[in-house]
Parts: sequence; C-alpha cells; structure tokens
Amino acid sequence: MKWAAFLMTIVAAVLCQAPCAHSTGVEEGGSAAAVTLGHTPSPDLFAFQDTTPRTQKHPAAAPAFTHAVSVLYTGLWGTASNKTEFSSGVSTLDWPMDSSLVGGEYRGRYRDIAEFALSIQACPWTRSVHDMKDSDTLDDAAYGYATHDGVDIYSESATDSKAFVLNAELRAYPLSYGYASVGLITGWRSLEMDFKTYDLRQTGYGSWTAYTMDLPGPISTYNLTCEYYTLGLTWRLKAGEQASLTVDTAIIPYARVSDEDEHLRRFRSSETDCDGSGTALSVTGRLALTPRWFVSTSCSRVRITADGHQKQYWWGNDPGAAGNETGTGISGIDAKMKQDSLQIGLSLGCSL
Repeated sequence: MKWAAFLMTIVAAVLCQAPCAHSTGVEEGGSAAAVTLGHTPSPDLFAFQDTTPRTQKHPAAAPAFTHAVSVLYTGLWGTASNKTEFSSGVSTLDWPMDSSLVGGEYRGRYRDIAEFALSIQACPWTRSVHDMKDSDTLDDAAYGYATHDGVDIYSESATDSKAFVLNAELRAYPLSYGYASVGLITGWRSLEMDFKTYDLRQTGYGSWTAYTMDLPGPISTYNLTCEYYTLGLTWRLKAGEQASLTVDTAIIPYARVSDEDEHLRRFRSSETDCDGSGTALSVTGRLALTPRWFVSTSCSRVRITADGHQKQYWWGNDPGAAGNETGTGISGIDAKMKQDSLQIGLSLGCSL
C-alpha cells in the first residue's frame, strides 16, 4: 500500500512537470481525456472558443456609374473654303481656321459598356496666323479682255477670328476581350466662327493688272456655321485603370455648312447654304495621375465637302461694277464649301 502511494506520487510529479500541447477535449465535469507529451501547450488551451460564424469583409465594389469633369485646351488649324461659279468665272475664298480653344467637358460612364461626353469650348477674338486668300479666275472675253490663263486677280488680307464649339458623343462597347474593346460611336458637333479682314493686298495678272492695289483698313466680315453628325467604330485598349488608348474612325453622313459674307468695300452681302458629308478620325490617350486625377491628350482630323447655292445683295453702289448695283441681287449661284481641319487637345480631369 505504501509502495502504491509512493508510485502514484512519482507519476503525479512527472505529469505536472512534463510539457503538454494537445488536448482532444474535456469531458463535462471531468479532466482532460488525453494529453500528448513533448509539445508546448497553447496559452489559450482551455479558453472559451467562439464558434459563431463571422461575416467575411470584402472591398467595396466599384460604382456602376462614374462621372468626371475636365478642363480642355485645343489647338485648331485648317482651312474653310467657299468656291462659287458664275457664268463669267470662278471665285474662291480660303478662310484660315487658326484658333486656341479653351473650355470644359463632362463625361459619364456606365461600367465599361457605355460612355457619354459633352463639351463646350470657345476662343475670343485673336489675330490669325494666316491671311484670308481670295482668288478669281474670270472669263476674260466676257469682260472684253484678252484671254489669260490661270488666276486673274489674287488677294490676301490680315484676319482676326473667334470660335465657339459644342460637341456631344456617345460610345458603346458591346465587345470586350481582356484589355481590348470594340464598339460604336455616334456624335454631333456644332462649330461657329467669325472673321474680320483688313489691309487688303491685291495683284492683277494679264489684262487685270489695273486691279493691283493695297487697301488699308477694314475689308469684310464673315460668319461660318457648320453642324454635322458622326457614326463609326471605336477601339479602346486599357491597362487597368491607369491608362487607355482610344481610336475613333467615323463617317459624317450629313453636314450642313452656311456662311454670311459682308464685303464692306463693295457694299455687298452674300449668303451660302450647303449640304454634304465627310470623314472624321481621332486618337485619344488617357493617363491616371492619382485615383481621382488624370490627364489626356487627343488628335483629330475632320474633312467635309458640301454643295449648295449662294445669293448676293448689294446694299450700296459697288465701285467695282460698271453701273449702280444698289438694291439689286443675284440668287442660285452654284457653291461648294470645304473644310479640312486638324485639332490637338490637352486636358486635366477629375473623377467625381
């Protein structure tokens, strides 16, 4: 009996000093059911274990609709021409489209599926880099002159201009694969430009040398209005939300071009109305600076050709006419108007 008590004392001492790590459980009202020797016990071995299911936290999903506003700067270069054909000759006016436009843009997007943009830009009165050019090829015989090949009268005038542009476009990308998307684009654009010319420098050729002259001061005022619609394909490559490259190729199925020309020295008003079509191509790159701020740059080219008619009215006595033209007019003059412009833009934007 004493040996049994002595053995029980030794076993209890060994069990108290040996390291323990695992317990398979504790029976209700009893002690540990099993102890594995040779492992360090967990500090919270007998602590209360909360088995209540926990809700896993996920990052917030990106909103379906996103909005952004941008400040725009656009350089506009090109030529707007008006060619009229009379029974006695052809006259062509080439107006310089030299403007530095500033404005703003709103852009809304639904996921990567659809995108809408609306922008407005303007340029105040500025001196154009290029002059307005006026060339006349006349029927010499109709005026009683000896026949002369080529341009008969050519002139250039210093030009001031201002511009106002409205633009709206809608893109849809039904096809996407990885970082590439293909879709459709449609848009509407309205351009209005005003011109003032002065300090005429004119040269006459052949039998028209008597018309060589310089005229200082105001010469004419000119208003050009162009409205057109686009329809085409759009391609976009994306590097996540950091950068994107968009290419738009579109036709202009309908364009309406009109002008009003006040020739101050000849007391004559002209109005032209034309309908036509054209093409448009643009490339736009966008780079994220921060999660909210981004920069973008764009380059686009637009070509339009339109045909129509012009009418003229003399509100004073034209010094270039043989008789007094005051109060008379001409209508039904064949006219062709063309535009060829290049635009390069830079913008800074912020996601809302």
